[in-house]
Amino acid sequence: MVLNVDPEELVGAAAALADLVRVTGAAVPSEWVTPAGSDPISAGMVPQLNNEAAQLLNGVRGLLSVVQRSAHEVGAAAVDYAATDSTNSRLLGGTSGAEVGNPAELPGNVPMLVPPVITFPDPGVAVDPLAFAQMLHAGPGPAAPARFAEVLRAFDNGAAADAGRRVGAAAEVLRNWTPVGAQASAELTRHNDWLDRIRRQLNRLADRVDAYSDAFRIAKDKHPTPSEILTARKELLRAMRSKNEAATSAALAKYEELNLRSAEAIGGYEGSMAADAAKGNGEGGGEGDSSMLQALLPALMSALSQGGMLAADQTLTEGSYDGYYDDYPSYGEYGDYGNYDGVSPSSNPPGSFDGSGPGVDPAYTLGPMPMSAAPSATSGGGAGTPRPSSFEPIRSGSSPTGTMMGRGGYMPMMPMMPGAGGVGAGGGGDRGRVVAWHPDRLMYVDDTPHTESVIGERPVIAPTVTPPTPAPAAQTQNNAGGSA
Repeated sequence: MVLNVDPEELVGAAAALADLVRVTGAAVPSEWVTPAGSDPISAGMVPQLNNEAAQLLNGVRGLLSVVQRSAHEVGAAAVDYAATDSTNSRLLGGTSGAEVGNPAELPGNVPMLVPPVITFPDPGVAVDPLAFAQMLHAGPGPAAPARFAEVLRAFDNGAAADAGRRVGAAAEVLRNWTPVGAQASAELTRHNDWLDRIRRQLNRLADRVDAYSDAFRIAKDKHPTPSEILTARKELLRAMRSKNEAATSAALAKYEELNLRSAEAIGGYEGSMAADAAKGNGEGGGEGDSSMLQALLPALMSALSQGGMLAADQTLTEGSYDGYYDDYPSYGEYGDYGNYDGVSPSSNPPGSFDGSGPGVDPAYTLGPMPMSAAPSATSGGGAGTPRPSSFEPIRSGSSPTGTMMGRGGYMPMMPMMPGAGGVGAGGGGDRGRVVAWHPDRLMYVDDTPHTESVIGERPVIAPTVTPPTPAPAAQTQNNAGGSA
């Protein structure tokens, strides 16, 4: 067997591998994607992006631990070769070579990164444009997620790229090692290939974060602000109460224009996220890298566990990031709004948002601004759509028989059934209920003409006495007649 080994060269390769593991491990990003706002689309996208980031960064950390173990094995081989050479030299009566030490230690425990849990406000059943506008402004804005994308690209183009070059150089050194150098070199080459694929995924993740940041910025710039919507609502209500048909038409046109802007902004926001997801799924290289990661991470975890390098109880929880979101604004001001998980192509109109997305259950429903009464409804006596009442019947219709019975429902011509106070009121079981007030709902307007109060003494009207009715005149009996 031909033996071609230079222990000093092997020690240098092991030291270079150990150094790149130390430098690259210190440069692994420890930040996370910060939501730009509290809107349902951010509530779906941010956890998805953070989960993908955790998977990729854990892959980098696990791969560095595997490279560290390879460096330790190369250093241990150099120590064994040097010790064997010295022993054989002494047996032959020659001078022994210099002793060498292993510059690479065994890797320690590798705690897994866990993304922090960000709680979004619950929007309830539906989110109207005013609530959506408030959610867009309840956050640090698009600069926060864009900063994370910059951190990922800086790591990929800096420490990760340098690590790939140094692993390749070490593989070239070990290729000349006989008889097992080719095997060690192939192992390092495989590690370098894994690192290249993870780097491509990191770049793709940075592009997705940038796409989310840009889509949020465009939606925030295009969507009406909360103050604009509130002002338009107040103007519309004021115009409707004034019974000025021209002013009402102008206020309603402005209100509908804000409604259209809101629908277009939400539709574009949702469409951009859906297009980005479709683009990521349609890229040929990304599919292979994703499948590689699915197989790489379990293999890395298994290798680390067998080597005793994976901590069973050392897991970074969200407590490790307690100070990370200290400057993040509280959502308490908008406690009634908030909670949607990713966006996918939707067949809904631009004004609606179902909150569905890739791998996310739909949880939100977003509708357009509630439309107000037509201008003709507010005119003095014009015919048109009647003004919406603030009372609605419990049932859509009542029986004709009950209506014919009058207010009592049980006994005609009686306002209330004796012995059951208020039971009969309502016209045959059809009674009114008070509807919850909504800013777009025109409440009852009192049109009753009022007489101004007269300031002064209250007039005293002298009572009048009605004279008694005179008795009818006495009738005289006529006894005229013949004599008997």
